[in-house]
Amino acid sequence: MLFRSGRSLSFIFPVGVITVVLALMWYNQGRAQSGQDSMYQYVEQLSEIIERSRENYYKDVDVDKMMEGAIKGAVASLNDPYSFYQAPQAQQREREDLFYGQFGGLGIRIYADRQGERALVKVSSVLPNTPARREGIQAGDTIIEVDGDSVVLGGPTGLTMDDVVSKLRGRVGEPVTITVARRNHVGTKEITLTREVIKPRSVEWEILEPGIGYTKLDSFKNQTSTEFEAAVNAMKAATDLRSIIVDLRANRGGLLTAAREVSDAFLSKGRIVSTKGRDGGRREFDREYLADADLLVSDDVEVVILINGSSASGSEIVAGAIKDHDRGILVGEKTFGKGVVQQRFELESGGALSLTISSYFTPDGTSIDGEGIAPDVPVEPVRLTDEEAFARQHARDERIVDDFVIAFLEGYEDEHAETPKDFAALEPTLPELTAMLEEENIHLSEKTIWLEARNIFDLNVGTERLVDRDNDEALTEALRVIQEVGVGEVLSGAYPPAEAAETAETEETAVVN
Repeated sequence: MLFRSGRSLSFIFPVGVITVVLALMWYNQGRAQSGQDSMYQYVEQLSEIIERSRENYYKDVDVDKMMEGAIKGAVASLNDPYSFYQAPQAQQREREDLFYGQFGGLGIRIYADRQGERALVKVSSVLPNTPARREGIQAGDTIIEVDGDSVVLGGPTGLTMDDVVSKLRGRVGEPVTITVARRNHVGTKEITLTREVIKPRSVEWEILEPGIGYTKLDSFKNQTSTEFEAAVNAMKAATDLRSIIVDLRANRGGLLTAAREVSDAFLSKGRIVSTKGRDGGRREFDREYLADADLLVSDDVEVVILINGSSASGSEIVAGAIKDHDRGILVGEKTFGKGVVQQRFELESGGALSLTISSYFTPDGTSIDGEGIAPDVPVEPVRLTDEEAFARQHARDERIVDDFVIAFLEGYEDEHAETPKDFAALEPTLPELTAMLEEENIHLSEKTIWLEARNIFDLNVGTERLVDRDNDEALTEALRVIQEVGVGEVLSGAYPPAEAAETAETEETAVVN
């Protein structure tokens, strides 16, 4: 998504029927002379519906929730998936993640470990120099309770991952007690931690080969351009940088300003992106963003952008700017196709209204909304057949791979008194796993079994992979183009795109707290 901070004089907020009714009545009085007095009738109807429900429904009625539902329904009637009412809690978390780039937390990444209709909250990794690391929290730990409240997801509780995140995050300096269960340990353990400022990075980098740098942007936050500049400078210091691969796969966007600044790092002139509101609308929604003369990445550095179907919004601004200016090439899949801009209008009593305010256009004037941006070198992902997808889901539902990997880890830890970090330790046992699956009439390819087992292994030992050169075909193709063909050859049209390669599907479930 693309956000721009803003403030509105909107006054509707679910703080009770009377407040909303009076506010809308006041608004209606100002519009009555123009004949638009039907709103008053709707307000009366809404008030009556809520009152009748409060008096006669067979269970207790939460009036505030009914009002909030009415507001959400009103915004939903715009039939725009990007316009919505944002509750105060969600607004605060968005501010922390996108605008501030920090929050009060523990320093853990968590994911939902599905077990039938419910799911357990498990730790996938622990960030260095954080309260969680100092207090001995480990990858693979299961969080059972937070401050005495169960955090088992789904089932009768209806608890969501967002609810758990809200419990784990909080004011810096405040304590929080979590109850964890650990492999090879009987019972559970209570651990009290004090929340500290957590600053998750949105940019990571690595040198793949001499002269070839790789950087991954997971979103476009307020600090992303600063982090990107630091990453590029670090790569320059580490190698004679001749090519840079920018990974925007699964990057769903963020702040328009951050996407513009990252694009500007490669361009010294011309339009980066332009926006246009509705005809006859407010001029401030019609903008043109131009590159400045300064370059972070000089023109003699080849640029390759990795994209896929989950590259959206801000990612498409960067990809569109690079493509339209012939500054580099795009490798991977066609992007999502979100060509509209949202603004958050803060409500006086808290929360916000997200409204789509304009469309945006790539430098050559193209709207990609609903269309996406096609890669110069397509690399299609592996598509499991219906039978294979069903078999894989069956294995997941029965937790066959999960239980096999956990049993291996427990046995290894018993024997070696340490947790293995290299998946190679488990690989020799995979024929046993294959046999177990076959006994259950679950037929999967060796590659799929390998990937499923490695994913569960990584989540339970804290392994995080910035790149996976053995299985990332899009990255492999990008390197092949750089080393054997040349980005300029692709741009000139002298080199036809390679045949679509296959790449493995991955799942991204981690949340930082």
